[in-house]
Amino acid sequence: MSPSSPPSAMWRVMRFMKPWVLFWASRRTPLSRILLVLETTGRKSGLPRRTPLQYERIGTDYYLGSAQGSEADWVRNIRSHPAVRVGIGGVWMTARAEFLATTEEIISFLRIRLERNPFMVRQMLRRHGVTGQPGSDDLARVAQVIAVVRLVIDER
Repeated sequence: MSPSSPPSAMWRVMRFMKPWVLFWASRRTPLSRILLVLETTGRKSGLPRRTPLQYERIGTDYYLGSAQGSEADWVRNIRSHPAVRVGIGGVWMTARAEFLATTEEIISFLRIRLERNPFMVRQMLRRHGVTGQPGSDDLARVAQVIAVVRLVIDER
């Protein structure tokens, strides 16, 4: 799916559910094990923008993937303002957002996600035309069109 394609049905459902998901993801609930609330600064408005996102914790950092690539609003906001706030289970932290720079880093992230959460990652891969068990070539192709962000939590 190209960035100019119409949003998928799943994306439309998630957008409709966003207020509910934000409410539950921002509290200490089972959802906070897979969802965080990312607060970015709007690139045009300068206002805080909150988005619920799936995450992976690898070491001390949190990783976010955008199936919409660089077209997602939260990704474009981070490009303008990499200082963010992160809410997980009712605890808010400040962080610095960094984009993974190489295809190899993104492929490594995708492999970890496939191992830990195969259902959701396969849904995302289907959106990019990958069905069945993804091979290295499939992951490399997808890595060219998605965006992955590492959140480095401030230790202050």
